[in-house]
Order: sequence, then structure tokens, then C-alpha cells
Amino acid sequence: MFALRQASRIIQANSTMAVARRTNVVIASPPRNKISFAEKMVHGVVIMVGCCSVPAWVLANIKAYRGRD
Repeated sequence: MFALRQASRIIQANSTMAVARRTNVVIASPPRNKISFAEKMVHGVVIMVGCCSVPAWVLANIKAYRGRD
């Protein structure tokens, strides 16, 4: 009985809540601030180093991970 009352209260509370709506507007246009080629290259190098550092570390220390020093 208590569970039914609680469930009905939850349903009523949820039905009266304001529904959050998201509006996403995408405008296809040229960029407002252009990024220089050097900055693009620096960001590319940072991303590449970040993605390759963990696999390189594992490969360099594969014997330690296998337990054979």
C-alpha cells in the first residue's frame, strides 16, 4: 500500500516538473578566428605524443610487465 502511494506521488511530481529542452544551433560558416598553421602543427604533435606515449611505454617495458627482468 505504501509503495503504491509513493509511486503515485513520484509520478505526479514528475509530470508537473518543467521539461528541460536543449536547442543546438549549428551554423556552417567560415571560422571567426583563424588558427595559424604553426599552431595546428603544435596541437597535432601534442595529440600524437599523447596517443603514442602509453603504447610506447608498454612496449619499452614489456619484459617488466611479463615478470621477466
